[in-house]
Amino acid sequence: MQLGRDAYTGKPINIDEVSQYYDIDHILPQSFIKDDSLNNRVLVAKPINNGKSDGVPLKLFGDNLATGLGITVKQMWNNWADKGLINKAKQNNLFLDPENINKHQASGFIRKQLKLSNLLCK
Repeated sequence: MQLGRDAYTGKPINIDEVSQYYDIDHILPQSFIKDDSLNNRVLVAKPINNGKSDGVPLKLFGDNLATGLGITVKQMWNNWADKGLINKAKQNNLFLDPENINKHQASGFIRKQLKLSNLLCK
């Protein structure tokens, strides 16, 4: 789904080192939304994941150049979507900036969180 590349840097991933040097990151932090689906997960180097904390990828990495590709990380994500490697939901998560969501989007997040909370409490 990532064409063998780190989702936040574009660096090639060495498949022999995946378990040792890479983490599965929640695109949107768990403090923001409780979503464990594949639409909210990407493979990234452990140091990058540790440094991300509660930040969102768009703000932290989106404008950086993707290593060895000659395009930005945002353009790399769009390429993945154009090739059908990621769906619209995952693309939207990668491009979400919590500071720029409208009232409709914010209320949707709140409704989703309440629904998940209710399911977990049952």
